[in-house]
Amino acid sequence: MTNDNPDASRTAYYEQIARQRMTPLWESLHSLVPKAPRPKTLPAIWKYAQVRDLVMRAGCLISAEEAVRRVLVLENPGLPGKSSMTPNLYAGLRLIVHAVPARRLQGARLSQHRRNDLLRRRRQGHGQDRRR
Repeated sequence: MTNDNPDASRTAYYEQIARQRMTPLWESLHSLVPKAPRPKTLPAIWKYAQVRDLVMRAGCLISAEEAVRRVLVLENPGLPGKSSMTPNLYAGLRLIVHAVPARRLQGARLSQHRRNDLLRRRRQGHGQDRRR
């Protein structure tokens, strides 16, 4: 293969691989694997004794209907606004109260009802291959 114009050949090649949703690693390796680590996270500690009252207060201020989960996210100070401990890990303190919300009971009852209905139908022979 002759290379009369290496820039044009390379451009055409990059366009061809882009149509296959591929990119050349040699163009981005320097940013993916830096020569030295560049952590954004900072050391942090949350002592439960110091934050417990804040977790419990969520139960007074936020109803179970307002929030799917009442969780206070432990956010690394080096990643403000990211709701995470590291770039790919999050953690939080979740308030779980003993009372089960009605919507969950209803879902559990429906699931049990469906199971019972399925078992009843199986006992009666519905939905099975009947060979004569």
